[in-house]
Amino acid sequence: TLMNFSATAHNALVTLNWSTATEINNKGFEIFRSTDGINFTSIGFVAGAGTSNTLQQYQYTDNPGTDGTVFYRLKQGDIDGKFV
Repeated sequence: TLMNFSATAHNALVTLNWSTATEINNKGFEIFRSTDGINFTSIGFVAGAGTSNTLQQYQYTDNPGTDGTVFYRLKQGDIDGKFV
């Protein structure tokens, strides 16, 4: 269960923070970036906690290399290969 997802810009870097309340068979999170909010490109992966009933906190730092608005999204992948 995703609790929050936020982005903070500082100089040329963007730090993404998110947390989950529970996880079941969570392999991890694929991170995507877009400059138009429509076309997203995969930029990284953060491993998940597998199965957990405790708060898990995650962070990813990106250098988008562009000025202006940047959009991010997460895609959660299960150990069995399914994505949410």
